[in-house]
Amino acid sequence: LTNTGVHAGGCTLLQQFIARQLLWLACRHHIPELIIAAAFTTLLGNTTGPDVVLFKNLRTNWEEIDPTDIRLPAIPALYKADIPILEQYIATKLHPDNAANLPRCDYKEFLELGLLFIGGTVVRSNGSYQLQRPGADHHARWMSKALYILKLSLLRHQLPEIHYQQHEKIKKLAYFVIFVYLRTWFDAPSLTSAARNDLSLIRNLEKFRKVHTRVSASTTTVLKRHTWYLSEDLIAVTLFDDSAPVAERTVHARMIYNAAATEELEIRKPTLPTISTSSSISDYIGGRSRLLFDLVGVSLDFLVADDWTETTEYATVKTALANLSPLNDSAERALSLATTYNTKITQSESGYQALVQVVEHHRKQYSFKTKEDLKKFL
Repeated sequence: LTNTGVHAGGCTLLQQFIARQLLWLACRHHIPELIIAAAFTTLLGNTTGPDVVLFKNLRTNWEEIDPTDIRLPAIPALYKADIPILEQYIATKLHPDNAANLPRCDYKEFLELGLLFIGGTVVRSNGSYQLQRPGADHHARWMSKALYILKLSLLRHQLPEIHYQQHEKIKKLAYFVIFVYLRTWFDAPSLTSAARNDLSLIRNLEKFRKVHTRVSASTTTVLKRHTWYLSEDLIAVTLFDDSAPVAERTVHARMIYNAAATEELEIRKPTLPTISTSSSISDYIGGRSRLLFDLVGVSLDFLVADDWTETTEYATVKTALANLSPLNDSAERALSLATTYNTKITQSESGYQALVQVVEHHRKQYSFKTKEDLKKFL
């Protein structure tokens, strides 16, 4: 059983069971992980064992490495103009007001390594910064691989046992991590800008062709298989992207109103459209683009009002979208926690079901929203 199979996928079966069309929100972190996996495999080949040999060597030899002695790679000419914009982007993410919202420490480390890579300065409260010891690597978590690649690139002069050709591959993969993957990953939580980000990504992948043709081709192929947020069913969420000009969104609002199907929409899996470097948002508007408004229970008439972004209907849909996440990170963590309960505490299905009910009852009685709440209970 798959999640997205057209006939027997979990989402398809759920729609059939409730007899209602759903919004298919593919995880925005899963998609870039597939893309960087394609880049990694293209350059360094498939990993057959539990460890990547390059990464294991770095961990093993870390005591002999000076983490303060780094050398910045030469930035390709086609990316030099991007550096000030990227540096400002990373600095904004690392600002104390934003850094506190980063879900894990490796997110911050990724941003700091990215800043170092493009020649920026990492500021710490104690005034000093050095590369952190490499942590665990897992095949299912590509951020850890991105961290390893950046460290290998910055410390390459201290790793003479790595062949020159391998160094070149690491360097090109580091370029991909910095100039393609980084912003794609950190922009992933935005639902309303997802379609525009995908259009930007396809252009970035094409731009990378000047660095490595095969990496550009393999990663583009992956993206073309995951154009969920450009489907007719989801394209309407772009109307609520505050980062896009109102004039542009107004044109799209009128197009959605005029293209909306008059008949009842068929309950089915979204049709994934093609994408190219010349694609634009308007290319993806069609009869099913009214779906979002049908689900929220809002008439399309407000889309042709002069002040459509100031209407109650606009605010209603925007509030609904604010309650949706294009990431399934929390769901995966919850599933992992449930699995741990199942395997560590009980081995029987009946015991597991009873345990889940106990946990649910406990959560209703006690609210643990913060660490401070937990401390009060203890």
